[in-house]
Amino acid sequence: MLSWGQIGEAAHEGIEIRAHSHQYPQLDQLPERLLREELYTGKAQLEDKLGSAVTELAYPFATPMQGSGRQHAMRVTPMAALSAT
Repeated sequence: MLSWGQIGEAAHEGIEIRAHSHQYPQLDQLPERLLREELYTGKAQLEDKLGSAVTELAYPFATPMQGSGRQHAMRVTPMAALSAT
């Protein structure tokens, strides 16, 4: 696990930082409201700590969800469009 300082250094060195979920749930198992909350909270926390926009998603569990689960997550993307509402 990286510290916030290490994440900031990596971003400063040009490594792309992608958002993740906030509490690492299985995203394709969540209702849309909780899915949006998970993705927004993780994105907002990173942006606050880094001081820059985060526009990409790093899928939990290392691979994009398949089938309807992936479509479910894509309803709340692109990441740049996520808001608290």
